[in-house]
Amino acid sequence: MIQVLVVSGSNQETDLSLLKKLAKEADQIWAIDKGANLCARAQLDVFAYVGDHDSVSNEGFEFARAQAKHFFEFNSLKDHTDFELALEKIHAVNDERALDLTITNFWGSRFDHMLSALGALLSYEHLRVHIVEDEFDAWIVRSSDEAQLVLEHQQGKTFSVLSFDDALRISLEGFRWNVREEYFTKLSGRAVSNVILDDKASLRVHEGSALAFLYKNAH
Repeated sequence: MIQVLVVSGSNQETDLSLLKKLAKEADQIWAIDKGANLCARAQLDVFAYVGDHDSVSNEGFEFARAQAKHFFEFNSLKDHTDFELALEKIHAVNDERALDLTITNFWGSRFDHMLSALGALLSYEHLRVHIVEDEFDAWIVRSSDEAQLVLEHQQGKTFSVLSFDDALRISLEGFRWNVREEYFTKLSGRAVSNVILDDKASLRVHEGSALAFLYKNAH
């Protein structure tokens, strides 16, 4: 499966060492507007750029234009966000194939942008989504996914699950609070701030879609 790294345009920038590590594992690197600044500083091999040039620096913009095999520039007066447009282009360039999508430099101070971006991600069921930031990892886990989310050697760390659906049905094993095929309502706090106890812990989504968080430092 193609590994796609998306460097988004958050104002809370991802550490460069983490970004370079993620880049080594990617088949394609997509820079979204201001994310090109980070790509330029890390000297990444940018496969594609998507943006309206409203937050990227001139240096980042020119770096992306010189590097990118695919360059999609939009007018800033538009109906869709850069992130939504990037997902459309990723979908089209890769011929609508299933993809492993890793996103970084995503989580920032604009909560409205983040919610909009999460909503856009949910509309592409063929994407396996992993969000990687300095302080946490997050995954969109769907009942349609073939495999459950399995976490190994993460004892003592905080794990949370939020529901995107009116009726999310999940099982949790290896945690302080385990459940078996229990229902959770949309954005319920019942599965927030759990703790991993076992060397191997798992989340299985039987119905609906969930956003799962693993915080990198012990609780």
